[in-house]
Amino acid sequence: MIGKVAPRGSRVAGLVRYLYATGPAQQEGRGRRNPHTDPRVIGGFDEPGVLEPVVGQGGRRDFRRLVALLEQPLAAAGVGADKKPVYHLIIAARKDPETGVLVDRYLTDTAWRDIAETYLDRLGLAPRGDDLGVRWIAVRHADDHVHVVATLARQDGRRVFPRNDFWRAGEASREVEAKYGLSVTAASDRTAAKRASYAQTEKAARQGQVEPVRDSLRRSVRTAASGASTLEEFFERLADDGLLVRRRHSERNPGQVTGYAVALPESVDPGGAPIYFGGGKLAADLTLPKLTRRWEAAVPAGNATTAAGGTAAGQPDQAASSSSSLSSSTSTSAGGPGPDRHRLTGEERGSSHLAGVTSPAGVHAALVTAMWVMMRRW
Repeated sequence: MIGKVAPRGSRVAGLVRYLYATGPAQQEGRGRRNPHTDPRVIGGFDEPGVLEPVVGQGGRRDFRRLVALLEQPLAAAGVGADKKPVYHLIIAARKDPETGVLVDRYLTDTAWRDIAETYLDRLGLAPRGDDLGVRWIAVRHADDHVHVVATLARQDGRRVFPRNDFWRAGEASREVEAKYGLSVTAASDRTAAKRASYAQTEKAARQGQVEPVRDSLRRSVRTAASGASTLEEFFERLADDGLLVRRRHSERNPGQVTGYAVALPESVDPGGAPIYFGGGKLAADLTLPKLTRRWEAAVPAGNATTAAGGTAAGQPDQAASSSSSLSSSTSTSAGGPGPDRHRLTGEERGSSHLAGVTSPAGVHAALVTAMWVMMRRW
């Protein structure tokens, strides 16, 4: 079971008319797989028979009463169309991606009504037992899915602001699958790579491309990130692969890079400007902070600032300054003439850092430096 939260709309009437439309365009559908047949209300904030639009003498449905009922809470709460208060949820059973045939069993109108109520309960729009939740209807015009239309204002006059609804829709899917014995869909963990949209897939097909631009960029960025060990090397690899790279700099620290976006030179919008995708839009693990942590974990601790671009940005190498100060402290505390200006070998440096160091902070820094020297020798 899949619950898809569609973009919010401004008008109830337009969406309801579309769900009931049975003209040639709706009969063909997208790829002729989603024709509108026998559209009807199968659930809602009131009984389906009460909410079903009446059919006039000319055979046309009159939607004015239904639309007015759905919009009443919006008017009471003072919510205008500019707030996009029309919530649209599509709940679909699993189908074979190649043939479009239902994989799960046929569900009755009563079952679909219960399923819609489960989703609205999980989403917090119309909790079970709460008679003052949002007003909603569930329209069925196909065997494999229903459309839920709700207005984002409660019947007690309070506005509703859905939170985390994509995640909660997934939880509702798990509950429905267990209750009705349907095929289990993979639970979202918020780390999966974002799939190309239908428009992007169709655009790639029209242009004769093997895959959508998003997929090509994701593969190129992963390859560059795997072969790089620093931020600058990462950007160089992207440029060598023919990608356009746009860096995002910090507003507080102009020299600090906080993000990036990439584009293909041939992928442009109607105005001719490149269409950029940020790392987070390609995959959750391709954001700059996560890539930086990966590079830091792959190099010794003493070189971590280089992986993050710290030394290149003019930040001091703290490990080197600590080593220098410890050498000076050792010579002075031992009664010597002052800082030792001669270079020490790694063995001498590792054995002399603890000499004369008595403060806890000094001992900690000396131990860290000595361990680094031992790691380099090993």
